[in-house]
Amino acid sequence: MKVGMLVHNPPFQGGIVQYSVLLVNSMKDKVDFELVGFDKLYPPFFYKGKLPKENRSGIQFYKESLNFVTWYNPFSWIRAYFKLSKCDIIHLHWVSPLLAPLQYTILKLNRIFYRKKVVLTCHNIEPH
Repeated sequence: MKVGMLVHNPPFQGGIVQYSVLLVNSMKDKVDFELVGFDKLYPPFFYKGKLPKENRSGIQFYKESLNFVTWYNPFSWIRAYFKLSKCDIIHLHWVSPLLAPLQYTILKLNRIFYRKKVVLTCHNIEPH
């Protein structure tokens, strides 16, 4: 089985990045993953201090993720969908309403084109 996952990837920090890395790395013997990650995850004013440029946590995926998705570029969302659609299952992570347009676009394209099975993991159900 091949799973295409839109991942929260290092150098970004936080529990969802850790969750993504640990999930993928723990399932690597059972599942073949296609990892699509973020180049720019949120607008700069969301970050305290500087945007992360290097992986300070030391965790990383066992395989490389293609990090090209940006929160403000719908063309990167479309490209992400077509990378993910090569897999049997698409796995998305609901993190915040800011990423809803990106995920809606991927889900809408999936409904129009390939109708792959989708797994949606919901994080941060209640605000911090």
